[in-house]
Amino acid sequence: MEGLLRFRWSIQKILTGAAEHYAYHTGQIVYVTRWLQDEEEHPLAWKHYT
Repeated sequence: MEGLLRFRWSIQKILTGAAEHYAYHTGQIVYVTRWLQDEEEHPLAWKHYT
Protein backbone atom coordinates (compact mmCIF):
# COMPACT_ATOMS: atom_id res chain seq x y z
CA MET A 1 0.00 0.00 0.00
CA GLU A 2 2.89 2.37 0.65
CA GLY A 3 3.88 2.30 -3.01
CA LEU A 4 0.43 3.51 -4.04
CA LEU A 5 0.61 6.48 -1.69
CA ARG A 6 3.61 7.89 -3.60
CA PHE A 7 1.44 8.78 -6.59
CA ARG A 8 -0.46 12.03 -6.46
CA TRP A 9 -2.26 12.00 -9.80
CA SER A 10 -5.62 13.68 -10.20
CA ILE A 11 -8.54 11.72 -11.60
CA GLN A 12 -8.40 14.02 -14.65
CA LYS A 13 -4.79 13.02 -15.36
CA ILE A 14 -5.62 9.33 -14.95
CA LEU A 15 -8.64 9.49 -17.28
CA THR A 16 -6.77 11.57 -19.86
CA GLY A 17 -3.87 9.12 -19.83
CA ALA A 18 -6.22 6.16 -20.29
CA ALA A 19 -8.05 7.89 -23.16
CA GLU A 20 -4.76 8.72 -24.91
CA HIS A 21 -3.55 5.15 -24.48
CA TYR A 22 -6.68 3.60 -26.02
CA ALA A 23 -6.78 6.22 -28.80
CA TYR A 24 -3.21 5.27 -29.72
CA HIS A 25 -4.15 1.59 -30.02
CA THR A 26 -7.29 2.44 -32.00
CA GLY A 27 -5.14 4.34 -34.48
CA GLN A 28 -2.82 1.34 -34.78
CA ILE A 29 -5.76 -0.97 -35.51
CA VAL A 30 -7.18 1.38 -38.16
CA TYR A 31 -3.76 1.77 -39.82
CA VAL A 32 -3.07 -1.97 -39.96
CA THR A 33 -6.60 -2.73 -41.18
CA ARG A 34 -6.27 -0.24 -44.03
CA TRP A 35 -2.76 -1.43 -44.84
CA LEU A 36 -3.78 -5.11 -45.04
CA GLN A 37 -6.99 -4.75 -47.01
CA ASP A 38 -7.14 -4.94 -50.78
CA GLU A 39 -8.26 -1.89 -52.69
CA GLU A 40 -11.70 -3.35 -53.43
CA GLU A 41 -12.10 -5.20 -50.13
CA HIS A 42 -13.59 -3.26 -47.22
CA PRO A 43 -14.01 -4.63 -43.69
CA LEU A 44 -17.68 -4.87 -42.75
CA ALA A 45 -18.55 -3.54 -46.22
CA TRP A 46 -18.00 0.05 -45.06
CA LYS A 47 -16.97 2.33 -47.86
CA HIS A 48 -16.48 6.07 -48.16
CA TYR A 49 -17.49 7.40 -51.53
CA THR A 50 -15.61 10.36 -52.94
